[in-house]
Amino acid sequence: MHSRNGDALQSFTYRGHAVRYLDVGKGIPIVFLHNAGTDHRIWDYQIARFRQTHRVIALDQLGYGMSDHPMINYSLHLYADFLRKFLEHLKAGPSILIGNCIGSAMSLRFALEFPERVRGLILFNVATEQTLQRGVFGYMYRMIQNRPRIRNIFGHVAEIEGFAKMVRAMGFGILYGKKGEPSPEFGEHLLSLYRSPEQMPIMYNLLTNFASFRMLDGFRRPASLPSCRIVWGRQNRILPLGGGVEFCARFDPDELRIIDDCGHLLMRERHDEVNDLIAGFLFNDGALYGKE
Repeated sequence: MHSRNGDALQSFTYRGHAVRYLDVGKGIPIVFLHNAGTDHRIWDYQIARFRQTHRVIALDQLGYGMSDHPMINYSLHLYADFLRKFLEHLKAGPSILIGNCIGSAMSLRFALEFPERVRGLILFNVATEQTLQRGVFGYMYRMIQNRPRIRNIFGHVAEIEGFAKMVRAMGFGILYGKKGEPSPEFGEHLLSLYRSPEQMPIMYNLLTNFASFRMLDGFRRPASLPSCRIVWGRQNRILPLGGGVEFCARFDPDELRIIDDCGHLLMRERHDEVNDLIAGFLFNDGALYGKE
């Protein structure tokens, strides 16, 4: 199995399910973790640049892309446990974790538990219960919490093709800000992901389990946590900037960077700026990101 650019995808088995991932380049490992509903290709521009200087690992998370799509409970605990097993499988040593949305949440959750296994964190648009509630899915999330009947109704509706088409169309649009998707080919690829019959039920399952992300709210960064930078798209409608600012005020990262004219997929919309930003973090923080 190969990625769109011809690189061979490797396979890792987690709880009996196949997870596909890309592993290219040499040097200090960087693990890229995507958001719900997409796959490793949101990081196309970052993979192309940083494979020249680092070992780059980018995966299709369980439930998305070319990985298996089991109907299980997608919780933060599951994601963190998966990341632990995956990094053990890689045998890569302390790694730089770069995530978006749930990819950021699972990276942070893992680093809180195993700080010695993380060289540093670059977290885009961190998903927590509170940041989610500030966005376009906040009302739906509040509706289904502690209301089993409504939750079941939404669950059945999530499987109806007509509703799925509407959500896919809305979801594709709300991923971007003013800048938009620079590649028509990737736009078609993203639509193909949203056409998967498993996509809506899995994303709805994740939404029903978002209370598990609550543990990331309301605490201050512990002294043991490695270097942590947070990046947010100013026009993010899924996890709005206001929630990100509130999160950072509590959490106290090393730095918060806000990127204008872009939304949830800022690593694509403003890929050159984001690449330069990541490079600055990697090469200017010698204690964490210096050459081996």
